[in-house]
Amino acid sequence: MDSHIYPPQPHDPVSITFPEPSSQTTYMPQGQQEPAGYFTDHGYSKVAQMEYDDPYGSKRPISTMMGSEKESMLNAPTAYPKVKKMTGKRPSKWSSIRFSMPIFVIAVHLALLIFLYAFFVITSRNPVALPERAALYAKEHQQVVILVVSIIGTAIGLLSTSFMASAIYYSLNRFLTGPKPVPLWNINAALTLSNESFILSWNRWAWSLASVFLYVCITLQTASWTTLLTPKDVPVKAGLSGFELDLTSEEFKRLMLANQQVVTPELFANSLSLTAQAGSTAASTQFSLPSILNFNQLSYINSTGGTLPATWTPWISTTTSSAGESIPPSIRITDLNSNVNSRRRGLFPVSFNLTQQGFTSRVECRSVPLTGTTRPSAFVSSFRRTDLGADFDPGAALDVAAGIITVGCTGDGYTALKYDGTSNGTAGGIVRSNAVLTNAAGDAVFAAACGVDEGNGGVHWDLIIAGAGRYSFMNSTICSVRPTTTFVDVHYQDTSALFNSSFPSLINGTRSWREAPAPWLGSFAVDLFIRGVVDQGQSTRGSAVGDIVRSFAAPVDTAQVDATLVPKVLEAYIRGVLEFSLTLLRSAYSSSNSRLIPNSGGQLPENLRVPLNGTYETATVGWYQDVDPGAAAATLVAPTIISVTSILIVLVTMFCTSRATWKAAMARIPKSEMDDRANGWFDPGDLLHIISASRAGGLSEIPFPEYDDDLEGWSSGISLRFARVGEGSGFVQGH
Repeated sequence: MDSHIYPPQPHDPVSITFPEPSSQTTYMPQGQQEPAGYFTDHGYSKVAQMEYDDPYGSKRPISTMMGSEKESMLNAPTAYPKVKKMTGKRPSKWSSIRFSMPIFVIAVHLALLIFLYAFFVITSRNPVALPERAALYAKEHQQVVILVVSIIGTAIGLLSTSFMASAIYYSLNRFLTGPKPVPLWNINAALTLSNESFILSWNRWAWSLASVFLYVCITLQTASWTTLLTPKDVPVKAGLSGFELDLTSEEFKRLMLANQQVVTPELFANSLSLTAQAGSTAASTQFSLPSILNFNQLSYINSTGGTLPATWTPWISTTTSSAGESIPPSIRITDLNSNVNSRRRGLFPVSFNLTQQGFTSRVECRSVPLTGTTRPSAFVSSFRRTDLGADFDPGAALDVAAGIITVGCTGDGYTALKYDGTSNGTAGGIVRSNAVLTNAAGDAVFAAACGVDEGNGGVHWDLIIAGAGRYSFMNSTICSVRPTTTFVDVHYQDTSALFNSSFPSLINGTRSWREAPAPWLGSFAVDLFIRGVVDQGQSTRGSAVGDIVRSFAAPVDTAQVDATLVPKVLEAYIRGVLEFSLTLLRSAYSSSNSRLIPNSGGQLPENLRVPLNGTYETATVGWYQDVDPGAAAATLVAPTIISVTSILIVLVTMFCTSRATWKAAMARIPKSEMDDRANGWFDPGDLLHIISASRAGGLSEIPFPEYDDDLEGWSSGISLRFARVGEGSGFVQGH
């Protein structure tokens, strides 16, 4: 029969008649098989039964809109590729999404949480340093390190987000294959979250807020992991312990007496020129002008404080000989991180603090007019010679002079003191200084010392200083000197930015305490002051100490001298020189080949030692957390929320699907082995699975809206299940 399709008339019923199957109506010659990989589908015969909405709101069969081309499509067979059925052994159900995914989700997110909090706690309690070579590389190539850590942080964030999506897919799989249908809107919302997006719905504001919150956490994961894992400069601290020469030990007092003919200012002839610099440095500090004293390859801020530098490596001292003598190591670093090398720190600063035994003097100066008849008495004698060198070259004769000071140590308490600082019981006598060379005008500063017995068991020295010539503004001054030992907090700073030094060579004595009288050191210190400052510091060009005093007390004109400043300058100057003198003394006794300590073997004997303790500080590259616990803990928030949310999704799903009511409802649903396999392997996150489940035929009766319709309202009224459809499985509408 021929089929006739007539144009539709308004408001008339329209029908379509299909030809009866006959032997003439064939799609393939008889006896011929379909081509391999194809099959015929006559499903288009059902299209004529579908209806659509016309613009006028009336229902008309869709066939009325078909032309000759679409009519031919109905009468012609359509071929689709055949799906090759899997042959052989199928994969185990344990590798399906239902069985493998919850294990992987929980395992991965638990591992991330354990690593996250273990790393945070460990690096919060103690800094973790990189190996030395790695730390230097990280310090020199910071941009490369940031790039690598950012890549690692991004990878961890992607892994975490991926398994959160897997948790959502697992949950959808279990609920879609369960006895109750799932609203299509919920399915779409879950898939939106799994795709790292957020939901904007005024009707579902709770979903919207939750999705935005998760979206922010997902976005911040990379920043959190990068912040946590990026190595930074790590402060490193370690203990220091050691020993040094004990100036207060009985053995040292015995050695001072035994070596008094050896340990004289002449022993330190190579360093006497620095005594004037030591005094100048201390005087500058008195007027808030910090300065540096450079000595023995080290730099002292303001003064040496009577200390000897403590080191963990040998260093050369030039105090007693031009060749230099080795000072052996006196401290060792304890509890230092094994990844940190104490030497050659290079890019990393090094400093340490030590409590050391020091030396100082309480100096009190006062201006006292002295003459040859006062008690004590003092007068300067000088003689002039104008023809020095005239025998060789009369035109180059030098007009020079020489002078001495004679002091009468008379008056209350003045006595003769032994070398160890004890009184010999006799009254003081006449003391004459060494003759010093001056210019013809006699511009010079002279000094001599007298011993004083204080009557209460204590002693001190009175330095009597007098200026002549252009230094006559100093008049005569008596400076009382009381030597004391102290303990000093010494701070060693790194100067690698200024000097090529692998050892912290900038030394600053910051605080001293526990002063104790040390009269056995007074004779040596006072003698070195007179020998180094007055004798060697005097020349035909003037006096070193006089020039320093003049620079502070009379900077412009001697007629404007501030007499009150002279004692203050002298106090600071003398104290700085005396402290430096004990640094020289320590160097001589501490050298490895010192002849001052018999049978020492290059090391200080136990009975000459005083312990040292301190803290070593440097920096390296590694991991540690901010001192502000709130700021540090903020890096944990985003990764924790993602991991905990993922684990909760799996656990809640497992709890809901393991209840007795759920199992009873599932038992009433007939299922075959093929259904169980389909339920286990169906992945809602796989687009191909979604297309296959939608095409199975279970949704043929659902009216689908246009793309610009209210999809949210439409999806809220439709619920789906994944169940058997015909001979396969797919989405079906639930009620």
